[in-house]
Amino acid sequence: MAGQQALNILPSEQQEFGRYHLLCRFATGGMANVYLARLTGTQGFEKLVAIKRIHEHLTEDDAFLQMFVDEARLSARISHPNVVQVIELGQVGTTHYIAMEYVEGESLAALMRRARPPIPVAVRIIANAASGLHAAHTLRDASDEPLNVVHRDVSPQNILVSYDGAVKVADFGVARARSNVHTTSLGQVKGKFAYMAPEQIAMDDVDARTDIFALGIVAWEMITGHRLFKAPNDAATVAKVREMEILPPSILAPQCPPPLADIVMTCLQREPDLRFNSIQEMEDALEGVLLDMETTVQQRHVAAMMRSAFADRIDAKRQLMVQCQQTREVIIAPSGVGTDPSASMAGPTMTQGQAELAALRSRRWTFFVSLGAVAVAALVLGGVLVYVGTDPGTPEETPVKLEPNRDIVPQAPAVAAPKQIKILVRVSPAQSTITVDGKQVANPFELERAPSERELKVNIDAPGHVAQQLNVPLSQSGRWEISLVPTPVEPRPGRHHKKKGHRHKLDDDLFGDPYGK
Repeated sequence: MAGQQALNILPSEQQEFGRYHLLCRFATGGMANVYLARLTGTQGFEKLVAIKRIHEHLTEDDAFLQMFVDEARLSARISHPNVVQVIELGQVGTTHYIAMEYVEGESLAALMRRARPPIPVAVRIIANAASGLHAAHTLRDASDEPLNVVHRDVSPQNILVSYDGAVKVADFGVARARSNVHTTSLGQVKGKFAYMAPEQIAMDDVDARTDIFALGIVAWEMITGHRLFKAPNDAATVAKVREMEILPPSILAPQCPPPLADIVMTCLQREPDLRFNSIQEMEDALEGVLLDMETTVQQRHVAAMMRSAFADRIDAKRQLMVQCQQTREVIIAPSGVGTDPSASMAGPTMTQGQAELAALRSRRWTFFVSLGAVAVAALVLGGVLVYVGTDPGTPEETPVKLEPNRDIVPQAPAVAAPKQIKILVRVSPAQSTITVDGKQVANPFELERAPSERELKVNIDAPGHVAQQLNVPLSQSGRWEISLVPTPVEPRPGRHHKKKGHRHKLDDDLFGDPYGK
């Protein structure tokens, strides 16, 4: 959906949904909404999940319902760390929903808008996404027959990267599989034109190589920082996919190693037979690039980059979770704290003593959240479709904007918007050049001003290092601590293998620690 949507806690009368408590809405699309929800059980058991709930007006559309069911059934079969897990398919009243793993993080599209990942990190993200897609492509039924799964919608919007560095493929809503009951009607093209293979646009037969082409587009765009086929309208985009000369990514990104450019260009062959035979073959080739670069990129290095790029959003989401806990403690009054029987469904009226007790609990919860910040990855707070940040042409994504809650406890004073926000950008090495909206500034760069909806375009560069680009929002305070990555050394000719037992370690602080630890 174009335009911004605030991420507010839902009114109490909208929270109850079967055995789930809906906390807030993350995304709105043409077919469904996605919510952050809490599943509770006995003995204080709680789990955060994502609920994908179809719109009411589609509940009587048999074709759509069958496609929704197919998505749930197919996704539930795939068990792989690089694929978003489906927990259950259910129904509350006439409304169908899918409960999914909640991944606290961002879509790859949101990451690419904020920062240009260093080449080693980009290779790791694409390789992990390829691993998840391979699990889908090789899925078999109970009789050990291949299901011939094709995702058909591989794009930056459907690849999630958590703040702890996990990469997960999401949204098999338009996937094709032999087991599907719903079939695509003649003349229907499903997916995003800018990430489609030529055979998919032509409505010819598709197979796993179709997803290879799409992932090749994603890789090309990550490496270059530019869109490949996107045009002002669908017709122009389709024409580009069919006819445009595709330049090697190394033309626009000289730091791209030639072997990596060759892999991307193999993926982008318009003739499927000229691409990799399987996406696992593509993954193996990417791992070979990292080997030749003498670089080991692990999940913690991706996490360090994510924490650096999204420090402000991580803080905003933590505030939201604190707000959710405060709301819960007011609505679900603990023993010894009474509520006014005449209170509305929007929330009970608090006496001064009750307000003091709620404030005390809020401070205590904030303390526990701070202690748990380092272990946030273990909470797997990031669920399925954490679609944050919106590509103007992508209706599935909605940016997250934290705003004060005025629905749950209307009697409580509203939280005033900050009169001033503070921005800090600090880059190492110290001699790095920081340019903000085309003007060179000091390092560190500090700014204090009134909040607004615009963003600062920040470019960072240093001799012998990979340049980075950031989009810094001015809606709230934020702090960015960034360490530029040294420019990769070209592999020496003829050196393709390491000696057995010899490891090349990537320093833990290569991408910087956003918390300054």
